[in-house]
Amino acid sequence: MKKRYVITGIGIVSPYGIGLEPFWQGIKGGESAVRPIKNFDGSGYPTKVSGEVSDIPYKEYGYSFSFKRMPRISQFSLLASDLALNDAGFGELTEEDTELMGVYLGTRNGALEKTGIFYEKVVLEGPYRSAPLLFQETVFNSIAAKISLKFKITGPSYVTPAGETGTLAALDLALLQMEVGRVNRALVGGADEFCEVLHQGHCHLKITATDDLSRPFDEKRTGLICSEGAAIIVVEELTGAMERGANIYGEIIGLHTLNDQHRVADNDPQGINLARCMELAMQEAGLEKVDCLVTTANGNRHIDQGELAAIKEVFTSRVPIANIKSLMGDTGGAGGGMNIAAAVMMLRDQTIPAIANLENIPEGYDFVLESRTAGLETVMVNAAGFGGNNFSLIIKKY
Repeated sequence: MKKRYVITGIGIVSPYGIGLEPFWQGIKGGESAVRPIKNFDGSGYPTKVSGEVSDIPYKEYGYSFSFKRMPRISQFSLLASDLALNDAGFGELTEEDTELMGVYLGTRNGALEKTGIFYEKVVLEGPYRSAPLLFQETVFNSIAAKISLKFKITGPSYVTPAGETGTLAALDLALLQMEVGRVNRALVGGADEFCEVLHQGHCHLKITATDDLSRPFDEKRTGLICSEGAAIIVVEELTGAMERGANIYGEIIGLHTLNDQHRVADNDPQGINLARCMELAMQEAGLEKVDCLVTTANGNRHIDQGELAAIKEVFTSRVPIANIKSLMGDTGGAGGGMNIAAAVMMLRDQTIPAIANLENIPEGYDFVLESRTAGLETVMVNAAGFGGNNFSLIIKKY
């Protein structure tokens, strides 16, 4: 990267509540956000827990009832964007602000619940009985469109359906467009919603935890726990952030992506290209090591195995390993954004939160099993997902 980019705002909607601080205090305090399913009857499924966001008191945030009618993923991403812009110190955006600002989101499933309702009606009653207004919610980019409309942003607006790597894929695109001068700041992040269709599919694939525990890296892990939420960050050029006196959470100094070329619905258990991805991100950042690694592992057999193999390949000395999915489950496309938020808060507080539920521990790694104070200057964030996508991001304390 020829220019320097910094994170100046963060907005979070998570199972811990609304806002960055409830999220971070829950993670730092080791509080589990995984609870019995409430949105539907989960008693008949092999996995009976999830990380669900409570109903949003939309009136408290200045929204009308139309907010309530939106798909949950749109509610999450819109409110998280609002929080991120306020956190970054933007009041009313000027015309110049909105023209040179882009919206870049990642997701795994989009508005899955509304999509399921729409197509069920089409199949059972025929296309002429379907609801036209519901169809627009099935389009992935409608999530970003709502953000652009709300804040009158006329710059680029994209949604990348890249699964668990959605946020980092969106960030990669945003940085590329900032490099060529198309925008000078961006709303970047990811969102996903939890619903019965999603849970049903995951259980059918037998990839959810049958012991109702989210325990990435554990040698006796049984699968992942589904979760939901949105994590949005404001990214801008350093010069612009300094000119307006913005609070800077951290600087992005390295980002790389590679694909496994393994299988469509699985990841390389040897982690060969994830390891290479991590090496190239450090090379771009001018580093030979990092102070901590926020991992992508979610309890999936091959994702966890591949990431451990990559860590062993890349780091000759032990690196502290953190994982927040052990506490809140897998938030899909929001996962990368949640990890970025955790990483910058680790840099702020100089604290690495503990991994939960890790009892059968693989040997040869520095898993953070108790919250620890550490001198952190750089943190690496990994993302890997179905289809073999791998991303590694490095954030530096500013």
